Amino acid sequence: FYNMKQKLLILLTALMAAVNAYAYDFTYTTDEGQTFYFNKTSDNTCAVTNKGGGSWCSGNITIPSEVTHDGVNYSVTSIGTGAFNNCSNLTSVTIPNSVTSIGNSAFRSCFGLTTVTIPNSVTSMGSGVFASCLKLAAVTIQEGVVSIGSGTFSNCISLTSIMIPESVTSIGWGTFESCRGLKSISVNHPDPSTISRGYNDFYGVDKKNCTLYVPKGSEELYRTADQWKDFENIERWSIKLVDGEAFYNMEDYTDVDLTYTRTFNNTDWQPLYLPFNMDYEEWEPYAEVAEFSTARKTADGDAILYFDIVCSGELTPHTPYLIKSRFLGEVTIPCSGRTVMARPGTDGSTYFVTSKDTYTLTGTYDGVSQEDLNAVDAYVMSGGKFVKAAGDLSPYRTYLTVTPRGSRSAEDAPKCIRICINGSEFGDDIDGSLIEDATESTDDAYYDLLGRRVTNPAKGFYIRDGKKYVR
Repeated sequence: FYNMKQKLLILLTALMAAVNAYAYDFTYTTDEGQTFYFNKTSDNTCAVTNKGGGSWCSGNITIPSEVTHDGVNYSVTSIGTGAFNNCSNLTSVTIPNSVTSIGNSAFRSCFGLTTVTIPNSVTSMGSGVFASCLKLAAVTIQEGVVSIGSGTFSNCISLTSIMIPESVTSIGWGTFESCRGLKSISVNHPDPSTISRGYNDFYGVDKKNCTLYVPKGSEELYRTADQWKDFENIERWSIKLVDGEAFYNMEDYTDVDLTYTRTFNNTDWQPLYLPFNMDYEEWEPYAEVAEFSTARKTADGDAILYFDIVCSGELTPHTPYLIKSRFLGEVTIPCSGRTVMARPGTDGSTYFVTSKDTYTLTGTYDGVSQEDLNAVDAYVMSGGKFVKAAGDLSPYRTYLTVTPRGSRSAEDAPKCIRICINGSEFGDDIDGSLIEDATESTDDAYYDLLGRRVTNPAKGFYIRDGKKYVR
């Protein structure tokens, strides 16, 4: 039976939030036209507060890390009590790394809020911060948060999973009350006894169908710990990376089991970009993997990228590769005891410089829109070759940019880029409709696969008139 006194305390907190948030010291309008309201907390710090009178913002907002008022710069270090309370049309919020605390009921009853990330600068979250955010489906709590207040996520009925980082040492009572949509809770803490808890943290959670994931070797500790032991399914913590779903991990996780799932509709070479290391013995039964080696400009103005098949060792995180599946359909590659690296501040890339151009392969965990790809004249892989982007790029993929060197202009960039894997060339069946400004060549001379002209060709493979030729 849930303590009625505790429910009354939560309600009282919400009422106090509504009263305390009505006054503000000054306003600040961002370049995007969003006006925020602030209270001074010191001579050079301030807290976001409520305008008063109900909902005052909507849509997607970014809280500034620094604001100016009367010639004084203030660092935004906290989100005050009830700051966004009842902003029912707020859909997403970006919290800057300057914020160290989030006050009671800060986002309570933001019914349209769907996703939020708590940055690693935040150490404490008050009571009822996201209570009754009915559409909140994705929450990322980064390493650094120490305390999560009472009822913080109570009645977040759309929340399906939550990750509690190792830095958390205190969870208030009723934190996840009535989160009946939860299917998984991951706790990156090896000893549950070091986490201070309140009462009925998981009241209303379906403990039969919600799986509790815990670090390796701590399963039995959680199976005997108060409240945690109520979960019927307690398993070793693992990560499931699904191709096409963005990767938001902001800290390293060591010694975890994981799977990478991807659907292959063909056996062409495709781009690959992962946040963890993978041993040769793990991927070899499922696919071939190749790493970027060199690049060459051909005599007809096109280019070839050279890759070498990886036959030993391990793949390096945040490094662009190519992958060729041995199977069609959905393929899941299991890995054990891996280190999953935090996503870097800048997407990982690898490059090769020739006398004429610099070829750069860049990976993405978010995906890239066609508009952004076209803005940098990017090439993407299609049909075993690189072509100009004709759509958005999915997560765990790479794109190619070519930068002409010296006085050469963008017009000098290759129109067609093929790939060569261990000496075998792919992508010579070029569909001109996919390539921007494709031009025809009337060069009848013979060239080897490195683009060098051959005067008296012997038997073998050559390039002639822009196509592979067997003599």
